[in-house]
Amino acid sequence: MATGNELPHLNGGYPVDGAFSPDGRLVVTQGGNFICEVATGDRVAGLPDDLYIRAAAFSRDGRFLAITVPGDAIQIWEVATWTKRNEVKGHRDRPTTLTFAPNGQLLSGSLDTTVLAWDTRPPRVGGSVTLESAWNDLAKREAGETFKSEGRFLAAPAEAVKFFAEKIKPVEALDPKRMQRLLADLDSNEFAVREAASKALLGLDEQATPYFEEILKSTGSAEVRARVTRILEQQRGAAITSEQIRQTRAVMVLERIGDGEAKNLLKRWAGGPVGARLTQEASAAVKRLEAVSKANR
Repeated sequence: MATGNELPHLNGGYPVDGAFSPDGRLVVTQGGNFICEVATGDRVAGLPDDLYIRAAAFSRDGRFLAITVPGDAIQIWEVATWTKRNEVKGHRDRPTTLTFAPNGQLLSGSLDTTVLAWDTRPPRVGGSVTLESAWNDLAKREAGETFKSEGRFLAAPAEAVKFFAEKIKPVEALDPKRMQRLLADLDSNEFAVREAASKALLGLDEQATPYFEEILKSTGSAEVRARVTRILEQQRGAAITSEQIRQTRAVMVLERIGDGEAKNLLKRWAGGPVGARLTQEASAAVKRLEAVSKANR
């Protein structure tokens, strides 16, 4: 809208009405059940082919995607892993529209002329499940397997905050001198040195992206450009790690707890280096909590 320029065509069907992520980066398509990046039209994820999606909606924090599926059911998918979190069913006829309310509830409208409100929070689990066991579950890729474990932390908020504070520390910043040295080694006369530098850079987290983008602008070396471009492509295509999944879900649990102690821990994590996933997730959670607090004054 800002430029009036047409964006690339979506590589995966046509958009489901209104099914854009809150940041405008992603859109759900019909005809292939793909999640596409708006700016490029590229597919970033796909849902099962047998799901005929009539309606879809992202949660306001961008963590979840709700879709209607055959059988008059509604499924909620986790965006970080693109795995199914849970499924609900209650309409007499097929749901035709979905939206998330400001409080996180999912609202669904149906051909049966009813509107239903769904609680998207996980069920609270008692002390029969240990915090350590729930912690291990948070790292599982399948969101459906961790749904109840999140409820264990929500059932004991004070314990959960203390537990997470011990388990997760703010991300350490990359050493700028080491980064400069590794990037310089990409143009070494020795093949082994170039290969070692590429391997080391590929193993770094999102903090390294600004360094890569800057070197692409400034370098005159075709070798460096080729290697950095390849590293960026591999990183973008890499799956989220188990530890990143666990940290992302821990941030979500703390945001749901939302008290002073939870917010303080989120602020500590948000104080990490810019670009790190934990820093970004915690920063976004703090901003949402502060917006809610301001609105309630």
